[in-house]
Amino acid sequence: MLSLHAQSYSVCPSAGFYFTSVDDYTANAEALKESHSLEEFAIQFIDGDDFACSLASAMKIDQGSIASFFETLEALEHAEEHEKAAFLYLVEDLGYDPEPALETYEDVMLSEEKPEDLAHGYAEDCMGLEGFALQYFNAEAFARDCLLGGDWAETKVGGKDYVVTNTSEF
Repeated sequence: MLSLHAQSYSVCPSAGFYFTSVDDYTANAEALKESHSLEEFAIQFIDGDDFACSLASAMKIDQGSIASFFETLEALEHAEEHEKAAFLYLVEDLGYDPEPALETYEDVMLSEEKPEDLAHGYAEDCMGLEGFALQYFNAEAFARDCLLGGDWAETKVGGKDYVVTNTSEF
């Protein structure tokens, strides 16, 4: 279950609360504002699934982004694993804000194959190399050039390695 903690910047160590939704956060923050005049909090991710943890880290959640964090979680609740990985690539690696990333993440082309395997497949499918000619194709060098040239990008999400094969579109 998702759990976050808001710790006040005050010297009082007990001026904090756990919350699981934006409504929960708002109610507790208002209560502390009225009772102790506390208005600013550091937000800490406590517990949740891998995607929620990665999202919290990528968004660098704070008071101003709590609502956006929960909206994004809700919007991607039923998304497939590779779609969530694509979203995190846009936010974490490319610096997209969550709203534009939600409109764009479906355009990201991810592969779980190693870059060398992708290069080999490219040589067969797109370059038409086969048999004897394919033996001389240097897939490792081609993959390296695609990565260094910015045509492809590597990213790691939730312990899985992905290759983004259409980086030039972003």
